[in-house]
Amino acid sequence: LRARSGETGTVESVDYRGEPVLAAHTRIARMGWGFVVKQDLAEVYTPIESMVWQVGTILVILGLLACALSYILGGSITRPIVALAEVSRKVEEGDLSVRSPEDALDEIGLLARALNGTLEMMEGQLNLRQAGAEIVEAAAKARDLPEFSRTLLEVLYKTTGSNIAAFHLYSDANDRFEHVHSIGMNPELLEPFHAASMEGEFGEALAFRKLSHTRDIPEDTAYRFKMTAGNAVPREMIAIPLLV
Repeated sequence: LRARSGETGTVESVDYRGEPVLAAHTRIARMGWGFVVKQDLAEVYTPIESMVWQVGTILVILGLLACALSYILGGSITRPIVALAEVSRKVEEGDLSVRSPEDALDEIGLLARALNGTLEMMEGQLNLRQAGAEIVEAAAKARDLPEFSRTLLEVLYKTTGSNIAAFHLYSDANDRFEHVHSIGMNPELLEPFHAASMEGEFGEALAFRKLSHTRDIPEDTAYRFKMTAGNAVPREMIAIPLLV
């Protein structure tokens, strides 16, 4: 009726089958006809509902991905900060042996490396002070030279993390340094050396009368220490002169 009366538009209605339909109508004036096209509402809305489900699914997936990404990125930032805070708390409690993870390559990793370097320096200074105090105490309590040399080597051995250590004493009669006590070395294989030569690992310490620390010694070095099982090649040496 609406098409015959000249109206044009769309309506939702029920057709002769009793099925809801979407109908579009208009009038063809030249023919005097009313023209109606209809389609079941189920067929009309099914693609729309499917599209809504697809869009909803995509949005849910994107939301989950965004949450996972936020968790990963947030954890990569917060975990190092929490670790630094934990290290700071332990340092405040007096523990200088703690270290912060240095695996991060950003500013947080740079801060962690700087903090670890500072802690190593502080721990080293503290260990040296404690070693100095123990040496003074050992010197005061020692009843003789062998006891003093043994206690001194034990303190230095522990403080420096050495594998071997030896104590030599200067002899005026022979103008040479003779073995008194050692750790990790066979005393029978340790030969005395002359004070005037100023050579070898003791040369710098004797010449300048100060601690000599030789690092990163190559494997083809001329330095060799006689051990029971053979010659040992040092990687690092410390010579400490004691002036009395």
